[in-house]
Amino acid sequence: MALLVLAHSLPACSRGSVRLVKFTPEGGRYTALVNGILRLVNDDDVRAYAQRAWHVLTELERDHWARELSEHGPLATLEASQALWAHMRRVRPDWPTETDRSADLAHHVVLKQAIDRAARAFTAAARR
Repeated sequence: MALLVLAHSLPACSRGSVRLVKFTPEGGRYTALVNGILRLVNDDDVRAYAQRAWHVLTELERDHWARELSEHGPLATLEASQALWAHMRRVRPDWPTETDRSADLAHHVVLKQAIDRAARAFTAAARR
């Protein structure tokens, strides 16, 4: 069974511009395809990653942002996004690429369509 892992969980030196890493079992061990290069991966590390208590991390993140918003208002999210933008530009000066921008725009279009569908459903229900 293959396992996909988000690249941000890998050390920066092995990430490059890769977004996802695919781990596949090879003779009882996992190999990771990173930027087209196969690397051996420790089975215990793959298991530990897959078995993390993700729900705890989700709750901690939710609590953090609830606290930030209550203490600092919506400006907290803007400041966080600007810090992330600056960090990415230091790590990858070419970011975002045209491909990144196109993918982001496509995502926003899909999100807007979903919001429009939800809004129509609410307004139709309110008219009844």
